Amino acid sequence: MGPDALSLWNTSRVPHFNIFHQHGTNSSGGVCVAIGKQLKGTRIEINVENTVIIDVNGFSETIRVIAFYWPVGQIMMLDDLEPYIIENIIITGDFNPSIIEEFWINEQNRGMEAGEWYMNYVRFLAALKVRLTQWKEKEKFRPSLPSYLIQKLKEAKRIRNKYYREKTIFNINEETRVLLQQFKAQNADMSDPHENQIETEYLELMNKLQILNEKIENMNLTEIEKHILKLKSKKSSGFDAVSNFIIKRIPPGYIGCLVNCFNTWLNEHRYPDVWKLAKIVTLKKLKAGIPRCDQTRPISLLATHSKLFEKIMLERLRYWAETNRLVSAE
Repeated sequence: MGPDALSLWNTSRVPHFNIFHQHGTNSSGGVCVAIGKQLKGTRIEINVENTVIIDVNGFSETIRVIAFYWPVGQIMMLDDLEPYIIENIIITGDFNPSIIEEFWINEQNRGMEAGEWYMNYVRFLAALKVRLTQWKEKEKFRPSLPSYLIQKLKEAKRIRNKYYREKTIFNINEETRVLLQQFKAQNADMSDPHENQIETEYLELMNKLQILNEKIENMNLTEIEKHILKLKSKKSSGFDAVSNFIIKRIPPGYIGCLVNCFNTWLNEHRYPDVWKLAKIVTLKKLKAGIPRCDQTRPISLLATHSKLFEKIMLERLRYWAETNRLVSAE
């Protein structure tokens, strides 16, 4: 709420609403809660700055509303609100995203490993999307399988276990003898160039790799921002529950942290394991009715950050191929 509106709150009234207000600790902030006059609102007096707590009656159960304003540069002790948390509660207000953004930047600057930071960051975005009120951390998670696949896996496991239980070896001595014959000591003469061919080829290959070991050009903030702007504002997502719509709205501080993560994986020549998971969605080709398997078109939904990374690598690869004239002119 702006200072002009705050200066008029005593003289101005919103029709058909009861107003509960508290001035902010700075000149450009404050808290205001408007409740319809058909409902009864009871204010709870607290000693927490920039906070208003109202119990609203008129429904089947009492609903508590906590509204607060989080000023820039001020630390707010959320633990002070814990005694006022009940089952039926609505928490709303200005959380000041720049403060949350600073928290994640500080977490990375403290030396948090890139993969761990990325997983926490992605889960945080997914939690914001569904507006979670309870959070339970899991060390490992995997996508849930449909019930029919779980049943098929149980049947396959039962048949496999039955096979191993009933399997018998008729002549274990003969089988052991055959296996032992396969493991004989090698009597190769390493001074003979024909015997040492594999080792020679290996050393030649390693020498070539050392010559071609050029420094990888790191990604930068401008490069990632450019490709984020090119993303379509789709709300579909993979298992990470993060869509293009969310990524196009993240603050600049998060993008700077993504640059560090992308460069880490680029220099390590790898993808995070979570990027290798795809969510399969089947689209039916029919306009009506229940389709058969051959009347559906499956699509794979990958992690949005992985597609962003791939687009950057594709642009670099295309530029390299065109510069070296590996691609014919169209």
